Amino acid sequence: NLAAAQEDDCSICMASACDVVTRCGHVFHRGCLEDAIRELGKSGVAPCPLCRQPVSKKELLEKPAALEVSEDADAALGSSSWQRA
Repeated sequence: NLAAAQEDDCSICMASACDVVTRCGHVFHRGCLEDAIRELGKSGVAPCPLCRQPVSKKELLEKPAALEVSEDADAALGSSSWQRA
């Protein structure tokens, strides 16, 4: 669950505010994980620090930012010609 993963701390530096997710679903700071890949990896691939699945820089996903909904947006949706199901 990506929403729950957003609350996790980086397992490398133990600080919060992780910004990338691996394809195995673990969250890290980009800098921490890229350093680990550079130090441990061969051909740009290294084991995930948590589960040991292969991780590469090009497969890192940006952690989705939290969505903000404002009252203005709700008002704009309510006055549009789109019909809600």
